[in-house]
Amino acid sequence: MVEIYSDCLRSFFMFIVFFPPPILERIALSDYIIKVLQISICILLIIFFFFKKTNILKNMEVVLLAFLLYTFVFCLLISPNRIYNYLAEMGIRILGTLLVCKFISLNENKSTYEYINNYFALLIWLNGLAMILCPFGLIVSSDQATAERANWIFGSKNNVCVMFVTIFVFMFINYRGRIIQILTIILAMVEAISTGSQKTEFFAGSTTAFVVLSLMLIILFLNHFSLVKKIFSRIPTLWISIIGIIEWIIIWSIGFGILRVNEGIFARLGKSNTFSGRSIIWVNSLKHILDSPVFGNGYTEFIFNPLRNVYTSNIYSFWGNILIKFGIVGIIIMIIIMKLSDNDDNVYIESNWDLSIKSIIKIGLLIYMLEGSINGIKWQYMILLLELLTNYKEIFNDHHYDQKCQAVQ
Repeated sequence: MVEIYSDCLRSFFMFIVFFPPPILERIALSDYIIKVLQISICILLIIFFFFKKTNILKNMEVVLLAFLLYTFVFCLLISPNRIYNYLAEMGIRILGTLLVCKFISLNENKSTYEYINNYFALLIWLNGLAMILCPFGLIVSSDQATAERANWIFGSKNNVCVMFVTIFVFMFINYRGRIIQILTIILAMVEAISTGSQKTEFFAGSTTAFVVLSLMLIILFLNHFSLVKKIFSRIPTLWISIIGIIEWIIIWSIGFGILRVNEGIFARLGKSNTFSGRSIIWVNSLKHILDSPVFGNGYTEFIFNPLRNVYTSNIYSFWGNILIKFGIVGIIIMIIIMKLSDNDDNVYIESNWDLSIKSIIKIGLLIYMLEGSINGIKWQYMILLLELLTNYKEIFNDHHYDQKCQAVQ
């Protein structure tokens, strides 16, 4: 019992190193410590799996590692002066999330995922308390690509929406019917729409966060109906990736003025048809995409952001970022990765419990595709959901865990 508890704590510690409270990444010293810990854990786990000498990788994970190797070598050749940025923003986050999830699955530390749920819930309550006590933010930060913003535990508004998609997935997977879980989800929604762009930001929130998270919650609550479970659990992840690409093309077409949408719709949402100025960045990125459409341009900062008068490599789009950095080749590999997360082990649905969990994860991926059409997505959150789906049997098909989560049904 002590050994199992120790394994869970070790797995949990490794997890939070790759999913720390975002505010720590805004503070130079803590951000440096986190990156050192992430690299150290990656090295230790690589050594661990090397000596384990068992074939533990699923097809999705093999392709994901190949994608990592390809993008690393490509960035090293095309933009060597930006290799640190590649590793910090993408490489280490993907590799670390993959290795930690494999370690948890291999050691069958299923209660680790319950600890993760409690960890996310604790952050929500601490963040809410911080927003009430410090409406001006715990700190105020700015960087080259963004305006000066107040930050709480979850950082600024750019972090909130992306993080809460993953958090809601965990909340619903571990849902017990407890009032505290319902209150936590309500508080998370209030926080998401209360994080704006000025120094005083309480209840001055992001329309994107409100729309995306409201849609997700509606679908998740509808997921209690058997028909909804069946529909979402059986949507192939290949379709999800294609839906995401179609959404991205439609959004960019509106931003470029190719598709016309009634401006009254944007006005009601507090937006414009430039998507808060993002379309200007998308237009500026188009030339570079066309310069190297097949293989991309690497991690070079070449996109001019006139709103901030700086050059950046972030164009506020999940698929757009992949295209401009790694070209059509990168897009195709990412589609393959998402398709393979529906591996052979997951073909047969055995119970209402299976339907519930798989549909919850796929709803999360669908919402990420919607969010990713106008925002970048932190890689570790996307990979975490893909790992939950890929290692579904190892993580969730356990009678003890099943009994503790019966309320999902």
